[in-house]
Amino acid sequence: MFNNLSKTAIFLFAFTIIAGCNPGKRALVKGYNSYSNGDYDVAIGYYETAVENDVESGLANYQIAESYRLSNRINEAEPYYKAAIQSGVEDTTIHLYYAYSLKGNGKYDQAKEQIKEYLAPKDTILPYTELAKTELSNLENLGQILEKEDYFEIEPVAYLNSEGAEYAPIVFNGNFYFTSSRGSEKIYKATGTGFTNIFKAPIIDGKVDTNQASTLGENFTSEIANEGVIAFSTDGKTMVFARGNDGKKKGAKDVNLYMSRFVKGNWTEPQLMLINDPNAWNSTPAF
Repeated sequence: MFNNLSKTAIFLFAFTIIAGCNPGKRALVKGYNSYSNGDYDVAIGYYETAVENDVESGLANYQIAESYRLSNRINEAEPYYKAAIQSGVEDTTIHLYYAYSLKGNGKYDQAKEQIKEYLAPKDTILPYTELAKTELSNLENLGQILEKEDYFEIEPVAYLNSEGAEYAPIVFNGNFYFTSSRGSEKIYKATGTGFTNIFKAPIIDGKVDTNQASTLGENFTSEIANEGVIAFSTDGKTMVFARGNDGKKKGAKDVNLYMSRFVKGNWTEPQLMLINDPNAWNSTPAF
């Protein structure tokens, strides 16, 4: 997907060294380096500077869009995909991902048009043809789904939520476990938000006591890595949870699963599971 654009960025890197001190060109190079390291939120800032200085605006807007997509903020990518396309940027998947961003913002008709644009070329081998066709079919049937009466109301559980992120809740043995970025002082450079940890709070009289919410302890908490989804075996003696890359050279390349066992009243130090693929994202365990 990114081969041609990455070659362009490498060329611009060399060109910047030769050309001197143009702030837009320096920002473009720094954006490329941050993007390559997975520091997507940092990359966005640099690429925005490149756009402001009118340096390779099409490429920079495309990279901003991709940075938002790869940091799970696809709805924020919409105007940047649009600007990149209007600037003449062409990439194998740009129209498909633009469609996803439009869909994320409820612009379903526009999303359909972009998927059709993606599927239009007949002389190109597309990487996600079947997926795109399924997405198009889903969007075309969406009207029928939206016409149906909704029997459910979804509301935020205000007393559980903080200004940070909260997700992956489970109830186990009278306790409420959840993942949150609350209280984090270090910023995750991919998203610009705090690192996440797994929290535990007792359930008293059917209500979660958030005043007693705490992390699981030093072995299960890292200031420079995200802890994610947690799962327990039925007998309560095995815990598995996901932990992200800590950025260290000798550390894991991506998210991996760790296991701990409950022995003599305590949880053992988490161990990396053999099921992990070191070159892949491994997460969301369940028994």
